Amino acid sequence: MESTKNKEFSANTTEKCILCGKETEYINNTPIEDRQFYIEGAGQLCQNCYYDLYIKQNDSEIIKVKEIQPYQLKTTQKIYSFFKSLIDFSIALISLILLLPLFLVVAIAIKCDSNGPVFFVQKRIGKNGKLFNCLKFRSMSVQAKPNVAGYEYENVKSYITKTGAFIRKYSIDELPQLLNILTFKMSLIGYRPSQPCEETLNTARENYDLYQIRPGISGWAQVNGRDYLAAKPNIKAEFDAYYLRHFSLWIDIKIFFMTMANVFKHSDIIEGVVQNAEQAIQDNHNLKNNN
Repeated sequence: MESTKNKEFSANTTEKCILCGKETEYINNTPIEDRQFYIEGAGQLCQNCYYDLYIKQNDSEIIKVKEIQPYQLKTTQKIYSFFKSLIDFSIALISLILLLPLFLVVAIAIKCDSNGPVFFVQKRIGKNGKLFNCLKFRSMSVQAKPNVAGYEYENVKSYITKTGAFIRKYSIDELPQLLNILTFKMSLIGYRPSQPCEETLNTARENYDLYQIRPGISGWAQVNGRDYLAAKPNIKAEFDAYYLRHFSLWIDIKIFFMTMANVFKHSDIIEGVVQNAEQAIQDNHNLKNNN
């Protein structure tokens, strides 16, 4: 196969999908390796084949069309990572000051609504694979199981409090992670920190060398599926790997505004077990394409 590594698209350039042969049109000058559905070492896929390939595979199967390639941050990305930490710290500090009244209101509502602490503290995996205490506003009763991945939680709605339902709907429960940013354990944008029990996701992330950077309050996987992707950890890890390889100020800005849009639209939120993850992801993908 002719190498297309350094090939660039001009306006209205088309490229054939390596699986189905469908002509896919691009309308910008983005290098081919920067396309989301470009498979390094193989070639370009159309969106349908990409989703068919990754969604219809079982998590235990190896993706035949692509070998996982280790990735080390480029020098420019390492420099950006340093300045990103300073930017994150500044934004988090200012945000906490401005949001202090909201924090007080939410804290009072949580205490009045149910017994238990205001904050929920959970061990999550961060940079270099180290565990840290990830903070959230408590949105569930104290009887809820603390170490179960959300997409595996049976009857999760029976544990969510009234206040919890509201703050989860608007992602307010994630705001205490601004404190994690002040301790340099997290960033505003990154990958969502996982629990140690999420073994499939953690292994895939290790293979992609994702733990070179800090986890974030939002990320590329969150704005491309969030809870839909959580039930398919290998697909989620692929989105995380895409973020790592394109780690830059531009993609962080893009994710930030996509996150704001998703929060206002309450997009991609599923509570508890996803009964049919493959169909849910595909339906979500089709819905977004039609909007």
